[in-house]
Amino acid sequence: MITLRKSQLLMVLAATCVFSTAYGQQNEQAKRQLQFEMSGTIKIAEEFSEIKYVANFHVINDRDLGPWIGAISTTSKWKEISEKQRQFILKLQNDYKYKSIRSKWRTGYTFSKGHTPTGTRTYSVYAVSKEDVRKMAEAVIEWHDNNARTWLEFKKKTLEKNQEIITEAEKILSKLVTEHKQLEVKAEEKTTEYIKTNYEIDRAKRSEILEHARKNMEDLARYMKLANFELIGLKARMDSIDKFKSNGNISDPGTLIKLEQMLIADEIERTGILARRKAYEDEFKPTKELYDVIISLNEVLSQKQGWNSKLRKAQERKKEAEWVLTNLPARVQPLEVYENKIVIMQVKQD
Repeated sequence: MITLRKSQLLMVLAATCVFSTAYGQQNEQAKRQLQFEMSGTIKIAEEFSEIKYVANFHVINDRDLGPWIGAISTTSKWKEISEKQRQFILKLQNDYKYKSIRSKWRTGYTFSKGHTPTGTRTYSVYAVSKEDVRKMAEAVIEWHDNNARTWLEFKKKTLEKNQEIITEAEKILSKLVTEHKQLEVKAEEKTTEYIKTNYEIDRAKRSEILEHARKNMEDLARYMKLANFELIGLKARMDSIDKFKSNGNISDPGTLIKLEQMLIADEIERTGILARRKAYEDEFKPTKELYDVIISLNEVLSQKQGWNSKLRKAQERKKEAEWVLTNLPARVQPLEVYENKIVIMQVKQD
């Protein structure tokens, strides 16, 4: 029989194998051979005079493509871009903060109104030189590839992390189920005992029994405290009488008899108070035991609910991650450039 630990290791290994296959497929697809071709001139309505070349290419419209302008410097191609082009990009990054310019750098924006093949969208990048526009096109594609790889790695980690959560949750829930059953039996026993001495509550809801026990504990604690105060007063009075009797200053037999009678009366009252306090204590103990067991039961139920919720969410996230790693949706695959073709056009000067 496979142990829980071995089972967990097998699942992690399976996840790693799935990820390795997916990662391999992604790398294989990333080995694209981009083709650059020049195609005349283009006139653009653009306030940036630095732009000399535009590179247009079509991408398969199978994912949401984010704006690259703020993260292009994270690509390896950034180091190959000229300093003039970098300064131009930095200028764009600053202008991108304003809503009026944002739409021009979002995915799918193109300077031209040329033909876009069905199922694709046209992407345009802009540069200060022919060499820079090639590097810019490669950088934009690389950035999307990096995003896909990062998301794929994230899904792999998500799978492993949630498998760990599932294993932990199942282990803890197993203990909580056992503890719950034990506390249910104990709570039923304590409730039955409690009702025998508090018949007025009958078979109320557990929340009502808990509240009754709480108030009963408060009352009993107050009664025990009052009994202790009474005992302190009686002791002080009895000590005082003993002092009078033992100091030898009282010679009147009648007075001595009266003091002795007072001591007897006080001892009788003390015995009654002790008996009441003992009764309070005897009732307080099972009341507190009932209260404590219901509180513990409620805590276990709350923990079970929390861990069950955590388990369900982890199972859902794991299932989704497994699907992604198995089916490789577009979001985790390299960007697919239509016909691997990038068309470069020179900006027409007025």
